[in-house]
Amino acid sequence: NLDELAKISYINKYYLVHSFKKYAGMTPINYLNYKRLKEACMLLRTTNHSIAQIASIIGMSSQSYFCQSFKKQYQMSPNEYRKQSQSKES
Repeated sequence: NLDELAKISYINKYYLVHSFKKYAGMTPINYLNYKRLKEACMLLRTTNHSIAQIASIIGMSSQSYFCQSFKKQYQMSPNEYRKQSQSKES
């Protein structure tokens, strides 16, 4: 979490968020979610894991939250993404 990250980096958490956002263009939490969803895309393309398994693998708190976050980022559900990816490979 953010408190731990600030502690191990010896930086005030508010300064950490400000600096991270200036450097990366997003907050640390948004960056973490972005990276998790990118990993989910790779898993959806390359495995037959269920949506629940993928949510767990990438560290999302629930399948529902994962699907909601995925749809917000990619404007489609994880299942739609998987089907679209498979049809592009065919």
